[in-house]
Order: sequence, then C-alpha cells, then structure tokens
Amino acid sequence: MGKFYELFEIDAHIGAKELNLQYMKGEQPHCGFPEKNFSMNVEKLAWKNLCEEVRVQYEPSYYVGLNQII
Repeated sequence: MGKFYELFEIDAHIGAKELNLQYMKGEQPHCGFPEKNFSMNVEKLAWKNLCEEVRVQYEPSYYVGLNQII
C-alpha cells in the first residue's frame, strides 16, 4: 500500500479522458493513480491548461486527494 491520488465526479471524467485512467467501482465516478505517477500526471494536466491548483490532503490512511482540475 502507499499514497494514492483519487479524482472524483467531473475530475474523474477529465482524468479518464486526459490521463487514460480507468474508472474504479463505486456509486460515484472516480479514478486514481499511485504517488509515483503524480508529477507526470500533473505536468500533463498543466500543459493542457486543465490543472489550476493542486491541493494535497493527508489522511491517516495515507489517502491523498488531487483537487481543482478545471
């Protein structure tokens, strides 16, 4: 296990389309990627002017969220 970045709702649709991420099972649309891919994925979004701000939230379970994708 390790840190994992998840995108929800509209961000998940953008992540699936622009980063070729696979949707995960669940009631709401979400997808994600491991920490080792963070820099690469944020750079891809920034080059496409899709990433306005990245905010990382640390949780006790080592969950990390990626927010503010436009």
